Amino acid sequence: MRKNPLPLLFLPLLLGAVSSCSSQGENPTAVPLRYGNLIGNRASDPYSRLGNLRFIKKSALARLAQDKENFLLLLHGSEDTCSCFTTWHETVFSPYVKRHRLLVYAITLEEFETDTEYYGIKRVLGYDTLCVFKEGALAYQACTDDQASSFVTSAPYFAEWMEKRTVNPKIFYVNEEILDSYYLGNEAFTIYFARETCGDCAYLQRTSLTQYIDTHSIVDKNFFIMDFDPYRPSRGDPDYDAKMAIYQEKKDKYGLSESEDNPAGFSTGAFPTVYYVQPDGENFTGDVIEAAGVFYNDTIKEGKVAATYFTKARYEEAKSSYLGYLDEKEVATKWLDELTLSTEGTRHDLLAPYEGKIFEALLDYSIGV
Repeated sequence: MRKNPLPLLFLPLLLGAVSSCSSQGENPTAVPLRYGNLIGNRASDPYSRLGNLRFIKKSALARLAQDKENFLLLLHGSEDTCSCFTTWHETVFSPYVKRHRLLVYAITLEEFETDTEYYGIKRVLGYDTLCVFKEGALAYQACTDDQASSFVTSAPYFAEWMEKRTVNPKIFYVNEEILDSYYLGNEAFTIYFARETCGDCAYLQRTSLTQYIDTHSIVDKNFFIMDFDPYRPSRGDPDYDAKMAIYQEKKDKYGLSESEDNPAGFSTGAFPTVYYVQPDGENFTGDVIEAAGVFYNDTIKEGKVAATYFTKARYEEAKSSYLGYLDEKEVATKWLDELTLSTEGTRHDLLAPYEGKIFEALLDYSIGV
């Protein structure tokens, strides 16, 4: 395997990480997980030992650390047919994950090449290690190498261990099948369309979205996130043009692209897009989109916002429909295409004082406070 060491910015994290497999402290502080997962975790989903895990590469783990995310990671080192794996997964781990709709990233031992790439995680060949990361750094971990431990054998003990160290998520990943079931149902929901590799999405998530999740209870609300990266091909992929056509079809399906019948979209579809949907059991676009926003897809030239979703003209056309959530909001008194911005600073930081407030207003409307 080609050598690909982590960048220097991770060295303090690696050198300062704990290496024991204990619970790290008698009085742990619970880490808010923020993002959960409905894929494989619904009551109707058949049991699968690996179906509720999201396997990633070490590059994705590095990105989670760099973005200072809170998350669960399973270092998967056991054979899937070994009793050391099946017993714990079937009776302790997987039932808890499914019941609480947790998002658990999983990574295999083979992904790493040197000790310094393990983020301080204990690894024992043939066993799994469950890790809780806080703001991109390892906070807690426990290994299944002691097969007689309560962590491995006792579902109540495992639940207590988790509840002391984590706070259940508030926004849940969905796939096309799950999302379609809500469009065809009768429950209102908020859907955040994102791409895992999208820089605009990453900025929104680590700023306004993280702040909102951490400061609001969001109890019993349908708040979902859908990652569009699986639909987007890479340059050089076989049948790239055909795959791009499918990618566009998916954006059209959910109303991300703008049309005469779907004015809430933006251009051919952009990320991040947030919609609040009041389903009619049939349509995916148009009037079912009660509130909408497309964030950080702006072009700034010489201190002027040359292209943006939030224009005065759009608001005048949509203030009685999908931009009505901004009625009587201070941000609606001056629109982005009317602003003069500094020519210094990043595009995101220049726009955040305006788009951050719009984003908060949208979630206040759809989630409720």
